[in-house]
Amino acid sequence: MKKNYSLLFILVLTTFFCFTNKDVFSATYYSRTTGLWGTASTWSTAGCGGAAAASSPGAGDIVFICGPDVVTVAADVTTMNLTIQNGGYMLMGSTGGGANKEVTITGTFTIDAPIMNNKIGIG
Repeated sequence: MKKNYSLLFILVLTTFFCFTNKDVFSATYYSRTTGLWGTASTWSTAGCGGAAAASSPGAGDIVFICGPDVVTVAADVTTMNLTIQNGGYMLMGSTGGGANKEVTITGTFTIDAPIMNNKIGIG
């Protein structure tokens, strides 16, 4: 009986690419209002100002902080890509409960706004 190894090969190859591509499991989050990073209602997966997300961004996600929102980092967070759009703020440091907290970005960090003191954004 002849075995069909090509189907097995395709299945193994597809599985390999699914689990090695870090973008496969990422979601894109947009700030929808001012709030804490770890609060789901601060975020939307539909766009800036969109409906509330079911969760807050995680390690493999893409994040946009939209203007005029202020997102406060009150706990250590990790994300893949972070963009702070013009008019948006990320508040951390000695104010807003963010003392000694870290934001780890494993991919791209883009600031479309100037940096001022403990805020990143337009001031």
